[in-house]
Order: sequence, then structure tokens, then C-alpha cells
Amino acid sequence: MGLIGAGQRGGITMLHQWVAADNLRVTAVCDPVKDKALAAQATVERAGKNTPAVYANGDHDFENLVKRDDVDLVYIAAPWHVHVPAAVAAMEHGKHVLVEVPAATTIEDCWKLVDTSERTRKHCMIAENVCRDRRPSCTRSTGRTPRAC
Repeated sequence: MGLIGAGQRGGITMLHQWVAADNLRVTAVCDPVKDKALAAQATVERAGKNTPAVYANGDHDFENLVKRDDVDLVYIAAPWHVHVPAAVAAMEHGKHVLVEVPAATTIEDCWKLVDTSERTRKHCMIAENVCRDRRPSCTRSTGRTPRAC
């Protein structure tokens, strides 16, 4: 798996989940802020896993990550404006994509994701997890605030 966006969501919150999976290898991490990319690399290493390659050479270095042969899934947790270009680049290079919300901010960009996924036959999944969080469902079913649930 390749990680694009090693900040709060990608590099801190979700990366710990990814490295805990027995059947998943994080082979590359990318963030234009080199310290964040190196911190993500260190997180993978501390988990006793392989040392992932680091891509931290500017805002478009994700284009190099998606060219790797040892990446079959790209998880995108970068700033919103990166979501569509990174997802399209990943699918164009034969990778499946898991992209944080919002996957796109315009209808036109939504169609870019759909069209690219259909043309390349690669999955593009939106990582929306609020629907699995107990608090919103508790609020809907009981009318109580999340703290009361």
C-alpha cells in the first residue's frame, strides 16, 4: 500500500491501523512536508514492518509513488485539492484507491473519479467512517446528544 498524506488523518490516525494488519505492507509514504513523511516511515518501522520508501519532493511527488510496482492500493489522506489528481494518477497506473472525504469538491471532479475508475477497472472507494460511528446513530435513534449515549 502507498500512503499519500502523512498528516493527522493519514500519518497518525490511520497508519497505526494499516500497520496492524497482518496481510498489508506499507511500501511507500508521501507527503510534501518531509518531516511528516519521515514520521510515517518511522511509524511503520516501529511496528516491526518493512521500511517504506519516502516521497517528499514537492506537491506532486505522489506521481512517482503511484508508479511503483509494489503498490496495489493507494490510501489518500492529503489536503482536499490533492484528492482527485492523486486518485486519478493512481488509477491510471493500475492502483486501487481509498480516498478520504471529500473525494471531490465539484460534480465535474466526481465524474473524473467515476470515469477513470470505470475506464481503468480500478476501485475508487471513499473512506467515510461517520456512518459506523456509534454517536451519530445513537443520536438518530434516541434523539439524545452523543454524550448521553
